[in-house]
Amino acid sequence: MNIEYIEQLKNVSKLDNGRIGTKGANLGEMMKAGFPVPEGFVVVVDAYRRFISDNKIDVCIEQFLHTLNCDDYEKVVSASHEMQNLFIQGKIPFDIVDQIDRAYGQIGYSEVAVRSSAAAEDLPDTSFAGQYETYLNVIGKDELYNAIKKCWASLWNDRALYYRLKNRILGVELAQGIAVQRLINSEKSGVMFTANPINSRRDQAIVNASWGLGEAIVDGDVTPDQWIVDKKKRIIVDEIIADKEVMTARKQNGIELVLVPKDKVKQATLCHKGVLDLLEFGVNLEKHFGCPQDIEWAFYKGKFYIVQSRPITSLFPLLEPENNDDRLHIYINFLMSNQATHETLTPLGEDMWRRALISIIFNRKNREKCSGWIKSAAGRLFIDVTEFSRIEKGWDKLLNNPSDMDPTTTKAMLQVIKRDIDELSAQRKPLYKIVPGLLVKLNPSLIKFMVTSVPKVLYGILSPPEKSIYKAFEYGNK
Repeated sequence: MNIEYIEQLKNVSKLDNGRIGTKGANLGEMMKAGFPVPEGFVVVVDAYRRFISDNKIDVCIEQFLHTLNCDDYEKVVSASHEMQNLFIQGKIPFDIVDQIDRAYGQIGYSEVAVRSSAAAEDLPDTSFAGQYETYLNVIGKDELYNAIKKCWASLWNDRALYYRLKNRILGVELAQGIAVQRLINSEKSGVMFTANPINSRRDQAIVNASWGLGEAIVDGDVTPDQWIVDKKKRIIVDEIIADKEVMTARKQNGIELVLVPKDKVKQATLCHKGVLDLLEFGVNLEKHFGCPQDIEWAFYKGKFYIVQSRPITSLFPLLEPENNDDRLHIYINFLMSNQATHETLTPLGEDMWRRALISIIFNRKNREKCSGWIKSAAGRLFIDVTEFSRIEKGWDKLLNNPSDMDPTTTKAMLQVIKRDIDELSAQRKPLYKIVPGLLVKLNPSLIKFMVTSVPKVLYGILSPPEKSIYKAFEYGNK
């Protein structure tokens, strides 16, 4: 049978994910959408399956999987090394080699980047980012064939194998595609997150950059420059220029870490215009894929290139404000704010608490309108405390008397207030504008309870502690 084991990147899209792997599909999708992606081709997952079948590697993998579990890490590592050796020793079938050779010739047998493109690279509850291999500055046919086999083998490296065992993602049917692209000899490169992964803010993007090829950042060999950008206002809100001592550079075949020239160690890798130009790519990629993106980029001879884009899987579910405005909103986990309950709620528990809180706080007329004050995410209930967070006296209470709130929540609230104090203050409304509107919405029974409680609270404050305790016991006995 005349089977096609190679696809040109320009001819594939995200619809081909199962056939060529996630990374290759995303690269093709971006190329079709007009983003600056280096040209290249993809070795489809059927080539991997043919390779392991012809070399009897699939039988060995199945035997290994029957004997492994995540409780014995040393055995997992040993089995991983044996499996990877089988790939290195295996021979790529001649017809696949011939197709790879022809595709390689179409980009002039130039220096290439060889990237793993797993069919199950990023699932909703799991992420394999960084677990599979990439080889840069691969030159010549033999080196290309070896890099492809090493990428196939990385599907079974010890870290990926252990992760899959732990998450019960097993099976010899797993497959790996390979993306082969013309290498961009980056003057500078980096990573961009179109949402802030540190605080989960979707209105902020983070750009990291360093000199040379991107492996130094990905492997953690260098601390990159960093910019936090307001996506809506298109302004930089924070900038950190790091001392970049090393960078990844090309050598005769492959890459190596070298020292950064002294005059560039403290120099910013990007000007502000460059950061904002990158942001435009990020915003458009997020819009195209429909979710926040983790993007790898490169810069060469005055032009940015996008070499990878994938979903950010570490973000906490987004809580949409009740009125969907553009203002900063702060939510706290209701059961952590006072009850210090760490466990998630069942759907029934969520519904019970939601109905109870809304019924207690709001009158019948406003219960449905104010239901957006409480949000559900990840099995927890969150309440909007934005207006309370704007009150300066509340800041002092959090700082000096946090005993009535869970310590972790208190610490988080103080960090958020300190970080966003200017924004919170700018959006503050006078109390005379907040209180009347709030009183109209409140449950009359709650208002009555609050009013009748004032004398009791004052009495508790003014009475000596000992008498208050004794009277409490007396009241309890009665």
